[in-house]
Amino acid sequence: MVESIVKIGKRGQITLPKEIREKEGLKEGSFLEISDIGGVLTLRKIEKKPSALDLFKEVGEALKKEGYTRETILELVKEPRKAS
Repeated sequence: MVESIVKIGKRGQITLPKEIREKEGLKEGSFLEISDIGGVLTLRKIEKKPSALDLFKEVGEALKKEGYTRETILELVKEPRKAS
């Protein structure tokens, strides 16, 4: 396990240590997913930028885990349409 302390720059940027970039094959243009799990931030390498459809699927799965049914999810999707 490689651990490092990094400093957040003026524009919210961080520099990943060279050892980690090399170990994980990260280069300029690589994609990382950042998650906040109860105050613990994690980074995960992903192969490509997720499409909007991928993101919607993830949101749908998260809603289902929270107990939303297909019907309530569809109602949530329709709600913004009613407002416009």
